[in-house]
Amino acid sequence: MEEGWTPIYPYSNHRYPRHGISSKTAVRKKWKPKREAPIGLRLLLPDAALLRVRLAERGSADFSELVADCSHTVEIVARFLALLELYREQVLSFEQEDPLGELVVRWVGGSVEQAREQAEAARARDEEEEYG
Repeated sequence: MEEGWTPIYPYSNHRYPRHGISSKTAVRKKWKPKREAPIGLRLLLPDAALLRVRLAERGSADFSELVADCSHTVEIVARFLALLELYREQVLSFEQEDPLGELVVRWVGGSVEQAREQAEAARARDEEEEYG
């Protein structure tokens, strides 16, 4: 197949490089790769654990409060990405009254004790993956 048509034609001979199966097989069997935390996400786990406990204790906080102890832009980005990961887990919600206004983050994921247990479990998983 010509390369120009490959992106729009779903049954190309494209192969999933890590798994060695064709896209045709993937579509037919509704194959999904197992979810692994990429290296970048592993770097967010400490921030996610910190935010999980901090938000559970406070109930809600402005984004500026959550990043007040960050000294570099990269740390602020990591905190925001950690918040998105927690949002994906459905343990928090976002509120923003005006476009470009202050972002308020509300904890909806259970009690403080549950948040601490989940944060500790995430830290243990991270250490186990890191050190084998």
